[in-house]
Amino acid sequence: MVYSQTQFRTEFLFKGVGMGVFVRGIRRKIRLLEAYGCYKDLENIAEYLGKKQGTVLSWADGSGSQLPNEVPEKSFPIFLKLFEDALSETIPARVKEIVFAPASLLEDELRARLGASFMYFVNTEADSKSCRFFRVEHQEKGLIETSLSRERESAEVIVGLSERFRLCVEMNSQNQNILALQCARSNWGVVPHTTDLATGHVDLPGKDKDGELAVMNEPHDTGIHHFIVMAVNSSIPEDIASARDQKLTLDHAKLNELALFYQEQPQKQRKLFLLKIEVR
Repeated sequence: MVYSQTQFRTEFLFKGVGMGVFVRGIRRKIRLLEAYGCYKDLENIAEYLGKKQGTVLSWADGSGSQLPNEVPEKSFPIFLKLFEDALSETIPARVKEIVFAPASLLEDELRARLGASFMYFVNTEADSKSCRFFRVEHQEKGLIETSLSRERESAEVIVGLSERFRLCVEMNSQNQNILALQCARSNWGVVPHTTDLATGHVDLPGKDKDGELAVMNEPHDTGIHHFIVMAVNSSIPEDIASARDQKLTLDHAKLNELALFYQEQPQKQRKLFLLKIEVR
C-alpha cells in the first residue's frame, strides 16, 4: 500500500487567517515521537518547531481558527523536518509518505528503526537511590531464571551465579499500581512483587505462600540484569500485568504499548525505579 498526500485528503483550507495542510493523527504521531525517544517531550518538540506547546496541540485538536489535524501551511516545512530528523535513515520521500499516512505506519517505522522505547524512560527518569539489595544466605524459594548474553555495562551490585538475593524499593506506593520488570538485554519479563501495607515499600520477588520474603537467583548465565519498578496511578494494562501469571516474556509490541501507557501518565503521577545487577 502506497500512501500519498492526495489519497489522504491533503487540504489547503482558507479560513481568513491562513491555509492549512491536513495531516491525520497529529497527536498520536507526536506521542510516538516522544515514546520512541526521538524527542524528550512535547516541550522539546514545540521548541524545535518554534511554537508554544498549546499551539502545537491546537494543530492536533483544532481551535477557533482551524480544523483538527491541520498544520498551517507556513509551518508545514519545519513540521515535516521534525519527522525527517527523527527518521534520519529514511529517505525524505518515504518520510513524507509516513507523515500523511495513518499513525500506525509511523509506529511500524519507528519500531523497525529504534526498537522498543520503554528503556528510554528508564534511562531518563528512573531513581536508583531508593533501591535496596539484600544477599540471602539461606532459603531457596521464588527463584527467577533468565537467559542473556554478557553485556559491557556498569552495575550497582555484583552477585555470583546461584547467589540468592532479594530487592526492596523504599517508596510510598500506597494508592498506586505497581509493575515490576526484569530486563536482560532483549529479554523482558514481569517479576512477582508484594507491597508492604504499612510502609508502601515494594519487595521483589515478593512473599511466598507462607508469607515469608522470597528470593531469586541466576543459576546459569552471566551479564547485566535490570530490575525496574514502575508506579502509576492508572491501572496497568491487563495484557501486560497478566504476563507474570502466564510466565510470558514481553515482546516488542507489548513494550511499545507499555511505553505509550507510561508516557500518557502525568509526570507527577508516575515513577520508575531501577537497580542493575551484574551476575558473574
